[in-house]
Amino acid sequence: MEITSDNFDAVFPHVEECISKAAFIAFDFEFLGLHLNDANRSSLFDSPADRYAKHRAAVLNFPPSQLGIATFSPSKGENAYKVDVFNIYLFKRLASRSVFSCSVSALTFLSNHDFDFNKFISKGVSYANADEMENVRRQMAHDEVDFENFGENFGALMTSLLTQTREILEKAKKEYEFKLDLPHGAVVTGVQRDLLIFALRRKFDNAWFTLRGHELYCRRIARSKRRRWMLHDQSKARALDGICGAGKIVHAIIDARVPLIGHNCLIDFLYLYQYLLADLPESYESWKRTFAQPFPVVFDTRLLATRNKDKLSLHGVNSYSLESLGTYFAQSVSASHFGRQQPDLRLSDAAKKRYQCGAHYHEAGYDALMTGQVFLRMAYFAALQSAKDRPAVQSWRQILFAVRPLGNQLALSMMSTPFVNLAGPDPVYKRPNTIIVRPIKWFGGRLNAGQLKRDLDAFGRGRCDVKVLSSRCALVATNTDVTYSRVFTFLSADEKYRISTCLDDATKGLSSVCFNRSYVVGASIVCLMYVLKPLFLKAIALRSQE
Repeated sequence: MEITSDNFDAVFPHVEECISKAAFIAFDFEFLGLHLNDANRSSLFDSPADRYAKHRAAVLNFPPSQLGIATFSPSKGENAYKVDVFNIYLFKRLASRSVFSCSVSALTFLSNHDFDFNKFISKGVSYANADEMENVRRQMAHDEVDFENFGENFGALMTSLLTQTREILEKAKKEYEFKLDLPHGAVVTGVQRDLLIFALRRKFDNAWFTLRGHELYCRRIARSKRRRWMLHDQSKARALDGICGAGKIVHAIIDARVPLIGHNCLIDFLYLYQYLLADLPESYESWKRTFAQPFPVVFDTRLLATRNKDKLSLHGVNSYSLESLGTYFAQSVSASHFGRQQPDLRLSDAAKKRYQCGAHYHEAGYDALMTGQVFLRMAYFAALQSAKDRPAVQSWRQILFAVRPLGNQLALSMMSTPFVNLAGPDPVYKRPNTIIVRPIKWFGGRLNAGQLKRDLDAFGRGRCDVKVLSSRCALVATNTDVTYSRVFTFLSADEKYRISTCLDDATKGLSSVCFNRSYVVGASIVCLMYVLKPLFLKAIALRSQE
């Protein structure tokens, strides 16, 4: 179901009901950019805190454009799940955050996937997080609301209405009703209507204001009657409700206390937190602590795919992108690979009308649907593996129990740390030693960083990465021991470079052992020994146990 500002208020009770009945919820964001600049790109040199800082900078600058929600509710007495899908266009109406960035590559990407920019701008649902809502409440309590934040010329409209009302009420001596003149062409809609009524009722203690269609009426009344009426006034609550907008969906998810599922979703969770929950803290550890409170159980389907990499590879799935996994699990043959009697997914009528006839990847609602389907297929297979003598059909409780070791872990790509552990300290994995590259003096004595990067492009950016320290030195990081051996041998054979291997982490200094270019064979042997070292140590340990 597509949700815009036109139907959000009418549809939200249905969204809330679907969330309350769900066993789990899958979600996805589309946004207007990913990297501020080259220095902000993900790197093999990143620590988890570095990666968080880079993603946080991107999230603060590039706003979300769509939120996709898919709710999966088990059918009683059947091995089936009812699926409701909501694709929500997002566009912030508060002028306090009206300036934002967008990247050309992201706009091109969205355009290539039929994103409706007109609908995004004109009919996107507004939103606010808890910190912004608290600020608005404080302003309303002290009559300090900046009306310009809620629309162009809305502040001027409020000033005009306040002046009109004051002049008329000063002349009035008994109870009567009159119509206030709105400026020509002025139309108040949505949040503006409730804010306007709230502000006028609060400002004048001897009058009562109502909106009839697009016409505003003021009635002079006794103060005692006004006090009684104010006890039942809902204009403030309605205004705050409208300002919160799509944030209400996240509050409904938090209240439901159900698992939240994403795919390769660290940045998606940062978007969810920043724009619909609260301002992101600067500290990575602070974010981990605060995030776990509202979302006690989360899963990342990329980690489930990594766990089943051998089985997926056996059936030709070597990429863990959502599109690759979703395409595979959408095929009926996948059920025979990952356990027969897989649960049936029954799409709601609106979802069936939109998604049953073809793929719509990179539309947030469809990506959320695929994320939930991939999760359920692999989680069900995990339950079957651990079932042993239990019946083949697994309940939701059994499925959730089977994947509990992967709970609260978010995948990290291009890093020695494989995932963010939201439940405790992140795992520490030792990656291969950093390679130090220096130029040979008789080749000019200066390092051509661009050429070095081009030389290493053949290995793939996700497998090796370059950090330039100066015109005479660069560091090369690799993702595995095998890649390390190949890169080291390749660079050692190049007469432009003098190669060293860093024994300590690159950030702790450049303590190194150097290998002369003339001894390429020797360098290759050293690399081979580096790769085989864990095997030798394991063999020695086994021998000692005997």
